[in-house]
Amino acid sequence: MQTLHGTVLLAASTRKHLKWVALAAGYTSLGLGERADHAMEMACLKPVDIPSAANRMARPLGEATVRALEMLRDLDDSFGWDSKLAIDAALAAPQATFPPPRD
Repeated sequence: MQTLHGTVLLAASTRKHLKWVALAAGYTSLGLGERADHAMEMACLKPVDIPSAANRMARPLGEATVRALEMLRDLDDSFGWDSKLAIDAALAAPQATFPPPRD
């Protein structure tokens, strides 16, 4: 169940950021600078669900999930998210790190 929840969080967060990038490009092409600036500011907000979504997923992570996290890590510098270390930790974790084990 946690893997499914993590996948949904990862997809929703990525979709939201891509929407803002697309809106920024569209507004820019239409000459709507103020709206384009706002859309780009929204796209640059740190995605709070990444990599916490991956921390929920059972290991090993699927190939598509690993590729998606690697792409997001590569975009980190462009958007100033400061998420590289957290993404690397999620990729290196031998098992899901959330929720914490019950005693």
